[in-house]
Amino acid sequence: MKKKIIINSILSLFLIILTILVINESILVIDNKIYYFIAQYISNFNTKIFKAITFLGSTFFIIFITLVLALIYKKRRGGLIILTILLSTLLNNLIKIVIRRPRPDINRLVYEASFSYPSGHTMAISSLVGILIYLLWHNNSSKKRGGKIILTIILSILPILVMLSRIYLGIHYFSDCLAGYLSSIILVISITLFLDNKKSPSI
Repeated sequence: MKKKIIINSILSLFLIILTILVINESILVIDNKIYYFIAQYISNFNTKIFKAITFLGSTFFIIFITLVLALIYKKRRGGLIILTILLSTLLNNLIKIVIRRPRPDINRLVYEASFSYPSGHTMAISSLVGILIYLLWHNNSSKKRGGKIILTIILSILPILVMLSRIYLGIHYFSDCLAGYLSSIILVISITLFLDNKKSPSI
């Protein structure tokens, strides 16, 4: 538990520093360099691929998958998934309203109306993946360790792909996506710390 608290504290500090850099626009140079590097690979084919990938973090997809998982899993695990997504959405909207960062003024390949920081798609898929990985490793399933490791790696790749898609499509800065990723990790660790402190039986 102490290890989780230390990790969460470090990540929270890093997120605060990142947010300050965003507010001061000190990180904009790095954001633009990363975008223009990725923009070199813009093509009709790649755009179709990244539009499909970015759908994985969309509100519709996240709600659909969350409800499906809630129906598949037993009550406590399903409720935990729903709670995680709800808290993730609330936290994301709160930060967006406070920071009020405009979308990148570049070649946007899709339309988004809300504020840019942090990335809601990245935060949603990262929160979902994070709590699923926690549940994968904290239950009495007979699944072998090797299978869990492989599934964890596959799940962990999804947020990274969504992050890349948001930058490629021109609707988020890299720092937006990084903030969404960090926020989701901090949130999931906080939730698991609460569960560990309650010393609940396996869920």
